[in-house]
Amino acid sequence: MSTLGLLLQLRPFAKYLLDSFFTRGLQSARDLHGIAVGAVDRRLKATDEACDGRHTRHDTLEMLVNAKDPQGMSILREELTSEALTQLITRSDMVPNTSCAIIYWILHGTPGTIVPKAAIPEGEFVARHEQPSGYLGESLKTQGYSMAKSIILREQGSSFAIHHDAEVWGDDVEEFNPDRWLNLTPRHKVCFNPFSYGPRACVGQNVAHMEVALIVGPAFHRYVFRLYQTKPESHEGFYKKPDECLVE
Repeated sequence: MSTLGLLLQLRPFAKYLLDSFFTRGLQSARDLHGIAVGAVDRRLKATDEACDGRHTRHDTLEMLVNAKDPQGMSILREELTSEALTQLITRSDMVPNTSCAIIYWILHGTPGTIVPKAAIPEGEFVARHEQPSGYLGESLKTQGYSMAKSIILREQGSSFAIHHDAEVWGDDVEEFNPDRWLNLTPRHKVCFNPFSYGPRACVGQNVAHMEVALIVGPAFHRYVFRLYQTKPESHEGFYKKPDECLVE
């Protein structure tokens, strides 16, 4: 789909191309769209059948179903499907990729220094958003701060360059040092922008933060891992992706 997005002249003919790169890709896109359509259809049906006119689920799709436009009208089914599809896509790679990288670097670090802070508190069974802990919890806290006007310039620059700026992050910017996240300054918060900023920022960033915390925290709380890789391998695609994380 990325290829067809860049080569628009191929789109009308893609379904006729014998190369499985296109035929399987188009079928996968149809399947993904079907998942979104099915989810919206089931939710609308369940909402209509509810005796009290309300549905018991409390999630993103439920909020979209109940949302109103500026004229007080409900969102059209086509738009609901589009929004559901966007939510599926936005986190489908980010969450597993990030979880893979986090698990590798935690295990690659000095034994006994990182895992206690990455796991959820002793005695807890699951991670809770309202009770954050350690590095993962720090990223979930909502703290108000003002962005400098220079953020407009930074947004036009390279996120990679900003995230590797020693002037911002310190001389150990190339080192894996998660302790840096325990004492964030306003400048750190402004310069950390993997999801971008403003009205065009990633719509799934809050849910992605929550999902990563729910995966990594309980995993290190419940299990002891052993790493079977000497270095992380990755490849460049739509964005940089880790190939795998071999652990026991």
